[in-house]
Parts: sequence; structure tokens; C-alpha cells
Amino acid sequence: MGPSEHTHKPPKQWGMPKATKRAIVEIMDGGMKKPHAIKRRMRAKNIARPINRQLENFLARRKKASTRPIASFTDMEEFIRDMPPPSGPDDPMIIASHFDRTTKPKWFQVVWSTERLLGLTALSPSLCADATYKIVNYGWPLLVAGTTDRGKSFHPFAIAICSTEDERAFQFFFQAIRARCPNWSPDVLVADAANAIENGFKVILFLQ
Repeated sequence: MGPSEHTHKPPKQWGMPKATKRAIVEIMDGGMKKPHAIKRRMRAKNIARPINRQLENFLARRKKASTRPIASFTDMEEFIRDMPPPSGPDDPMIIASHFDRTTKPKWFQVVWSTERLLGLTALSPSLCADATYKIVNYGWPLLVAGTTDRGKSFHPFAIAICSTEDERAFQFFFQAIRARCPNWSPDVLVADAANAIENGFKVILFLQ
């Protein structure tokens, strides 16, 4: 057979077929994230299973993509602009937002709550506050403010996504809650040793 002739053989398949990838994504959307659990479900559904290295590489790429910031400063501004107004006491609403393009890097914060959650500020003189990166995919901190009851259950007042977790961020956050709840007058702060939270709390004390 000459070099110019062909054999009518199908091209060699590299990597996982698209159908297999779609099946894996559907299984992950159902709550299964571990490789062995995914392969067990594929076996139960009689779906061809990839080799371990293929599956591990696919999951690693998806995890990396999910933690990559996908929203820009402008995207956030557009999201705020297009968010519909609340229609009930439990609908999320933006109680404050600020976008500062004059700083480097640019600074922003968006504060969310509901009418019912804001009503909790009248029930407790304490403020519990902290920041976390564990439940956002954009690399931005999520600020949380709330209180605890006698049963040690946490009740949030509001949350905020911002570009930093510094003193400015917590001041803006607490002032936003205070602006919507002028009778809110906490005198106890429950937080870690972060100076940013403590200094932000002092702003609330001075407003009383």
C-alpha cells in the first residue's frame, strides 16, 4: 500500500468522548464530586468509564476553571443595575453599593439583605462579623454580619461581596446596615482579632 493510500479507519480518539464528559458533568451536578463515586454511578448507568488519569485530569481542569474569576468590575455594575426590586420581605435586595474607579486596584462593595433579616437587628445588642473566601468563586471576600441567639444559632443581618476585606470594607458594610436600621445600636462585637473588623465596628459606636 502506497503512502498516499488510506485505509478507511476512523481517526484515533484522543481523550474522553464528549458524551462521557457530559455524563460526568451531569453526575457532578447531582452532588457527586469524588472520582470513585462518579465512576460507581457511571457503572450503575452502564456508561463507559474513563481511565483514572483521564477522570482526574478532567476534574482538576473543572476545579481550576470554577475558581477563576469570571466577572469583571463592569460585570458587577451591570448585575447591580439589572437586579429586579424585591417583591416581598424575603426577596434579596441591594441595600448599598459603591464602585470606585479612582483607586488602584479599583474598589467596590455590594451589600445584600432582606427586609426580614434586617428586622433581626432590633432583637440583639451584639454583632458577629467575619469574612470568608470559601463560598465564592471569584476570589473576592464575602463579608457576613449577624447575631446569635441563646441556642447559639447564627442569624445573619446582611452579606457583602467586596474587592477587599480591609477597614474601609467593614466600615462601609456596617454603615450600610445602620443606614437601613437607624435604631440598630450594638454594643458587643464578636469577631476574631482582625483590626479591620474592630475599627469598622467603632464607626457604629460613634454614630450612636
